[in-house]
Amino acid sequence: MMLASLSNIAELFMPLGFIWLCLLAVTGWKFYRKERREGTVVLGIVFLMWLIGSTPLSNALLGSLERPYAGMEIKPMPKVDAVILLGGGSWPSRYEAGQMHLNRAGDRTMMALFLMKQGKADTLIIGGGAKRGDGRMWRMSENAKSWIEQSHFLDPATEIIALPRCSATKNEAEATRKVAIERGWKTFYLVTSANHMRRAAGVFRTTGLNVNEAPCAFQTPVSLIGADDWFIIPRVGRFETMADYCHEIIGWYYYRLRGWINAEAAAQKTPWFKK
Repeated sequence: MMLASLSNIAELFMPLGFIWLCLLAVTGWKFYRKERREGTVVLGIVFLMWLIGSTPLSNALLGSLERPYAGMEIKPMPKVDAVILLGGGSWPSRYEAGQMHLNRAGDRTMMALFLMKQGKADTLIIGGGAKRGDGRMWRMSENAKSWIEQSHFLDPATEIIALPRCSATKNEAEATRKVAIERGWKTFYLVTSANHMRRAAGVFRTTGLNVNEAPCAFQTPVSLIGADDWFIIPRVGRFETMADYCHEIIGWYYYRLRGWINAEAAAQKTPWFKK
């Protein structure tokens, strides 16, 4: 109980908690001055921040995107031509091992390596964007390829293909399709975050690629134990969760509007999930 109290006090000195506390104080001051209209507006902002940052709302929304992909069984999954690792799970880093930092979506890299170690494919395709720094352009796919090769996670004979710079999932789908046509490949595992899978699989299938979902990087109680706690003071992590949800919802409708995901691809799903 004491530790929980100290944790809440500490949160009030964090940027988000401090801003929330200040807004709460402004609310009290406005009502004290009988400026009820202004006070109500500020109170609404305080409540919205608390709703997003302290309650399970953010987890529930993002979890609605993850839940269709919960319970995948890897053992019965057949072998395919290649595993596709979408970018977004790592950043180039000056001082991390292999100059690669795994971020919140870093499980993508782990899942791809796990599938390769299970013998699900002989080739790994890596996507990703690019970052400029230290006088050069760091290509995420090349960075990840180098890290995997230096770490010796895979057999040296394993083929690893780093896609050109891809600024969006649609670009990764188009670049992969080009490789697939050149090699005559037909089947793939698509590795990305569970909350991103619907949009990613949709655009890959619309591009003409036969991909099977290999979801990972779950961020909600759909998979994570103890991730559904309530908080008195809003937490930054819940705002990140809400931002991920908004990003995917906006991205989904944008891709559908542009015709990058057709209705048939949007409805398709891999059959080997526990139900």
